[in-house]
Amino acid sequence: MWQKTEFGRTLKIGSNLLKLVANGLSLFMKADKPLCIQEDNKLVHLDLTRSQLPGSVPVMTGFKKLEFLSPDNTGIKELPSTFLQHYPALKVLKLNKLDIGNFIKNIDENFFGSCPTLEAIYLANDNLTKIPTTMFSHSINLQYLDLSENYLHNLDFNLRNSTKLHILNLSHNNIEGIIQKRINHLTELASRKTGGNNLVIDLSYNRLHCLCNSTHLITWLQHSPADTNITFTNIDHYTCLYSNGSIVRVSEVIVSEVEQQCSVMETLVNGSNCNCDEEQRKHLQQVWVSLKGFFCKNDAGILVAMKNQPLPSCFNPYRRASFIASIVIGGILGIAMFIAVGLLIYHRNTRQVRPVRSC
Repeated sequence: MWQKTEFGRTLKIGSNLLKLVANGLSLFMKADKPLCIQEDNKLVHLDLTRSQLPGSVPVMTGFKKLEFLSPDNTGIKELPSTFLQHYPALKVLKLNKLDIGNFIKNIDENFFGSCPTLEAIYLANDNLTKIPTTMFSHSINLQYLDLSENYLHNLDFNLRNSTKLHILNLSHNNIEGIIQKRINHLTELASRKTGGNNLVIDLSYNRLHCLCNSTHLITWLQHSPADTNITFTNIDHYTCLYSNGSIVRVSEVIVSEVEQQCSVMETLVNGSNCNCDEEQRKHLQQVWVSLKGFFCKNDAGILVAMKNQPLPSCFNPYRRASFIASIVIGGILGIAMFIAVGLLIYHRNTRQVRPVRSC
């Protein structure tokens, strides 16, 4: 039953109701006024999966005992900045299959941090492209974080304070690498685990790199769980992009060999003449994918990307058009001069013979 109040509307749902599942419900209202629930309710479970909700949902108050909330696949595109402040007991929040990528990109630690009781956050298939660094920095009770089936390219958010974290699902993204700083944070986090309670990380079905700048990631992935207290889900099926352009299994990569192959890059100077040494060009061919961002001058003196295949032709001043043109012009002038000298000599000899014949 609805009841108008000074701040919006109050809804009575029954003081003995513990669980409410309203899948497929159509609910349209203006988001400028809060939806107030009578506070004497005992509701602990609210499931609105596949319901039709407005793109911007209103603030909902009165759920003092709510522990589970699921607005999965409801058409939500953004949430009020104070949305979670009204759930002091919330443990599980499911926000799957929502178009909230732009909303998440612009929030800070105060959104999830305003509900420190959260133990599980589901953000799967939400069109996420970027996670703010501090978004989970106040989620001290977080145990399960699902960011699967999105478009994330890296893992650059802070989880150091989530000391209870047990499962981190990053599968089915576009992650290529993880910076050393975040690897150190996760390793430190896992080191606090005791009793075989490892930190479980799922990086399957990503675009991992084992290039010259990614050897630290491969070393980390190949560590034994006994050494790091980290377990990687389905790690035997992880693949990565190798420096020669092939796709290989992470478990088969020999880091020392990669480092040896990549040593040729130490000889490169960005913007210099393209290398003509056949031996070095052979080694560069083995790591051509890692040459992204390097440019050299080809035989025409033009800067070209070294990642181009085949490798750019080396710089040779004797093959430049200006040099060849000067040689051709010089040759023509030389031939013309030779002919002129020949004609002059012939003409002179001819004049000396004529007087003799006259005598």
